[in-house]
Amino acid sequence: MLSTSPAEEVSEPPAWLARLGAWAATHLGMVLLSWLAILAVFGAFAPQVESALSGAGWQDSTSSSVRARDIIARDFGGVGSTALQVVVHDSNGPIAADPTAQRAITQASDLLRADPRVSSVVPPQPGTTLSSDGQTAVTQAGAKGTGPDGSTAHCPTSDSRTDRPDQESESAPVR
Repeated sequence: MLSTSPAEEVSEPPAWLARLGAWAATHLGMVLLSWLAILAVFGAFAPQVESALSGAGWQDSTSSSVRARDIIARDFGGVGSTALQVVVHDSNGPIAADPTAQRAITQASDLLRADPRVSSVVPPQPGTTLSSDGQTAVTQAGAKGTGPDGSTAHCPTSDSRTDRPDQESESAPVR
């Protein structure tokens, strides 16, 4: 039986990734400075990325979905992809039987109608925007259009439009 000593074994040089890891472990300061430089370079471009990647720059104006969106916006008072929605939920029972919930819906509709950026307001409708149990209602508002930055109308009211903790109402911008 032949045995070989460790000195006689042929070893392969470490792979490039192993060599890179060993170098990075012994040059921590340089690695950290390199990452900081990379972050600074990409950070300088960050404010421009959102406007460069959103809106008309990334759509096919001849596609059927863009044509459909334009038809919906034109023929349905802006209640399409840029529509605003206000949801009122009453966990105590049907909204139709609760005067406080009715006032919340009326207040939301009035706020939306008062906003010059809103083209139309569609109150909750049974079977479509009123839940089957009657406890959740959705008021929709059409946006008159989008701004140069792609933003739409936004109702700047607080998150809660009611005085009762069992009712919720939220407002958020829709893009």
